[in-house]
This record gives sequence, C-alpha cells and structure tokens, in this order.
Amino acid sequence: MQASITVERLEDASQTIALSDFWNGMADTPLQSSEWLMTWWEHFRSINSQLCILVVRRGEEPIGLAPFAIRNSWGFGRMVGFLGSGKACTDFQTILSDPKDAEVVAHQVAAWFTSGPGRAMWDVIELESVQADSHCVNFLVEQLRQQQSIIETTQLESTWRLDLRDGLAGVVARLSKTQRAQARNLLNRFDKNSEMTFRAIDTTEQLDSGIESCIHLHQMRWQAIGKAGCFSEPRFTNFITKSFRELVSQGYGVLNLLELAGRPVASQLVLKDPSRNWYVYQTGRDPNMAQARVGQIINIVSIRHACEAGTQFMDFLRGDEDYKSRIKAVPAAAYRIRVFAPALLPKIRYGAWKLTRELRAGANAVSQLLSIPARTVADQLST
Repeated sequence: MQASITVERLEDASQTIALSDFWNGMADTPLQSSEWLMTWWEHFRSINSQLCILVVRRGEEPIGLAPFAIRNSWGFGRMVGFLGSGKACTDFQTILSDPKDAEVVAHQVAAWFTSGPGRAMWDVIELESVQADSHCVNFLVEQLRQQQSIIETTQLESTWRLDLRDGLAGVVARLSKTQRAQARNLLNRFDKNSEMTFRAIDTTEQLDSGIESCIHLHQMRWQAIGKAGCFSEPRFTNFITKSFRELVSQGYGVLNLLELAGRPVASQLVLKDPSRNWYVYQTGRDPNMAQARVGQIINIVSIRHACEAGTQFMDFLRGDEDYKSRIKAVPAAAYRIRVFAPALLPKIRYGAWKLTRELRAGANAVSQLLSIPARTVADQLST
C-alpha cells in the first residue's frame, strides 16, 4: 500500500529542531540552511508575523519543506513570503525537496493554500529572489495559476558566478589583455609587500574580532559616499553575527581579511556550501586606501586561495556591480514572483498595486523627459 502524502504546518521555531538534518540535507546553499533562515526569523519576526513552515511528508518521512512566514502588509494584506526575505537579501530561495519529488511537493503546497487549511490565510504569496531553474517553485506557481491566481513576475538584479574549475590560470586566461596584466600586477604587489597579509578565518576562536573588522570596513565604505550602510541597523548586525558564527562552527563559512601592517583594510564575509563552493555575502574596504586598490587585491588573492583549496566556483550573489563582469563572472537572472489569490479583495489589491506602479513609471518618464534640453524635446515632438 502506497504511503499517504500529508502537509504539516510548523508554527513554533522549536518544532524545526527535529527537522534540521532533513532541512540542511536538502539545502543547496548555506542561504537555504536552517541556521541562516531560522536565525533570520529570530531577529526579524514581528508582532504582525507568524511562522508558516510547511512540511510535506510521505508517510512519516519528510520529502519537502517550504520555509514560509506570514505577515500583515498594509498594501497587500496577508502576505506569505520566504524566511530570509527583505533586508537580509537572501538569494537562491526555494522550496526544498529532492528533484524527483519536486512536482509532488509543489502540488501538495499549492493544494494546502488553495483547498486546504491555508486557503483563508493569504492574499498574496511573494517568492523573493528565486532562480529560473527552481523547479519546485515553478511547479508551485503553475499550480496556483491553474487555480486562477494572478501571477506577476519581476526580474531583479542578477547573481554572478565565477567558474574556478580551471584554477587561477583559467580565471586569468578569460580576462582581457589589460585585465590579465592588472591581475598579475596586483598579485605581484601583494606577494612582494611583506606588510600585506591575507587571513582566512574559519574557526570561531578569532571570529569575533574579524566580524567587527568586516562590519567596520563595510560601514566605512558606504558612509564615505553618504549612505548609512546595512549594519547601521542592530537587528541586521545581530542576525549576521549569530548566523555566521553558527555556520563557521560547522565549517560553512570563512572570513577573509586583507591586512596592512596588522591593520584590516579589506574584508569578505563568505558562506560555503557542502561542496565547499563560496558565496561572497558581504565585502568591505577602507575608502582611504582606494589608491592602493585593496578591494581589487583581496578579490584576486581570495580567488587564488579558493582555487588552491579546490573550490569549483565563487558566487558573488545579487547585484550588478561592475567588478563582477570585469572578472568574467557569469550572470544568472533572479526574480520576484507575486501570486495574488483568486478572490475579490486580492484582485482589487493587485489592480491598485499595478496602477501605482504604472503611475510611478510614468512620473519617472516625465522626469527624465523634462531633464532633456528643450531643443531635444521639440525635436522629439516633431517626429
């Protein structure tokens, strides 16, 4: 007799402890891990939010996990979203399952929301920062579309991945002639400067001072251009400090520091997956050391260090900064998918949201037009 498939909702964080092995076994990246997502919940939950982790089981065995929370939104009503969303910028979000069970899991999650206990609990499902190849999410969205839900997809900034399988020589070979010369020059400058050192901190003993340095350098960089920086918010600082410490203690994180005469001048906060691939989550550099190119030096030195460790790729995550394309990292599109429930009020909210977005786009177009010289405007109107 075939085992029945059921969906269980977890509403209390303590209920997830027994599932941590399954959860992390299904996670492809550290950003999908229970340590990262449940620490986020600990620091970012509010009185308007509630945990909604859906566990799909075949008999007694879990086969899928949707790490959701529900919050009340003024604009969207009851909104279901991934844990880790918002200011944490958690990339590669998905519903966790074995690929062979993805369609079954997605069907069960969709049924829970449309005809099961969850049908009265949501107005909008927001799936933030998902990749095009997230099969379980794709199956879920298609199931919800078939139930007459309205689907709205927005492309976000790309994630960027640098292939290291051919080692440092392969990375350098893909650069332009000018960039190859610059990379070799930066490595030579580092290797010949006895006062400049690179430290990879991957144990908890030295981690606290390293994180403090990383935060300080990150804040210096942004404050130099008049911005507050993400670590200006205590919740974010506490979330990163705790989650990163837990991941490092399990071998899934490393903090890279570039030091000059013992003083940190650049940093990288790196998460590692079970295959030891790198995800560069946060960077920092001393803006007063711009002429010394400390940001570029830590990039090329850390790439060399990762290659020597046998790392297959470094992912620089979301954000279209110029340096990522210069080093020939390859972009992958990331999306935000909003699913509006097939009911009157969510449809009204969708219409209001769409109208507001179109009005803003029109206002931006007018603003850009008005910034064009009058002669150019006249020329455009006459064509």
